[in-house]
Amino acid sequence: MTRPGAGLVAAMVGLSLLAACGRKDDPRPPEDVAPVAVAELTATNIVEGVRLSWERPRHYAGGGKLTDLGYFEVWRLDPGQPRQAQRIATIRVDDRQRFQQAKRFSHVDNDTVPGNLYQYYVVVFTADGYDSTPSNIATITRTEVSRH
Repeated sequence: MTRPGAGLVAAMVGLSLLAACGRKDDPRPPEDVAPVAVAELTATNIVEGVRLSWERPRHYAGGGKLTDLGYFEVWRLDPGQPRQAQRIATIRVDDRQRFQQAKRFSHVDNDTVPGNLYQYYVVVFTADGYDSTPSNIATITRTEVSRH
């Protein structure tokens, strides 16, 4: 003869065992899982505009190897109002770039005028949306570059 409620007790024990399965890590503060900022953003005049180039970030701020690089946001500052910035591009990292560990990324700003000063920075995001601090600011005066 079975006791009343024995099935319920067995089900609860089974569920508690399932909940205990899997790898558990201590929670980490957001600043540890944010990517390290781009350190060497460069700007170069080319025929099409201004080419921005930077090296792939490789670590989280907490020191671990960055495995879930998601995307970059490219921002342009308004030299007349240094506190004003405009996002000009979002560069998504595809699976090939993520797994083959692409070493450099770039973006061309085609919306530039020769003679004008431009300033840029890049922010790195993980696939989960954690963001880095802004990169260094790359400053350039747009000049005409002739085709050869």
